[in-house]
Amino acid sequence: MSEEIQELNAKITSLDEQVAATRNDLLEFRAQAQQTLNIITDQLGELVAYINRGGNDKKGEVVSSSRPQPPPDDQNRDSGIAGGGGDTDRSIVERLLIADRQKQRERSRGHSSGSYKRRRY
Repeated sequence: MSEEIQELNAKITSLDEQVAATRNDLLEFRAQAQQTLNIITDQLGELVAYINRGGNDKKGEVVSSSRPQPPPDDQNRDSGIAGGGGDTDRSIVERLLIADRQKQRERSRGHSSGSYKRRRY
C-alpha cells in the first residue's frame, strides 16, 4: 500500500513540475506576444503617419504628427527592438517611397497624354 502511495506521490510531483514548466512557458509567450504587439503597433502608427504626411505634403499643408521625427542622423539607426527591426522599418519605408514615386509617374503620364479629363461631382 505504501508503495502505491509513493508511486502516486511521484506522479503528482512530476505533474506539478510539468504544470510549473507550462506556466513558465505561457508567461514567456505572453511577454513575447505583448512585445511583438507593441512593435507592430508602433510600426503601424509610423506607417499611418507617413501616409498622412505624404498626402498632406502633396496638398501643400503642414501637419505635425503626434510623434516627433528623430534627427536625420538617428533615423537610420536600429531601434534595438526585436533584434534588427530598424532594417525592416527602412525596407518598409523604402518600398512605400518607391511605390509612391511609381504612382506619381503613372499619374503624370496620364495627365500629359491629353486623354485625362477631370470629373467634377
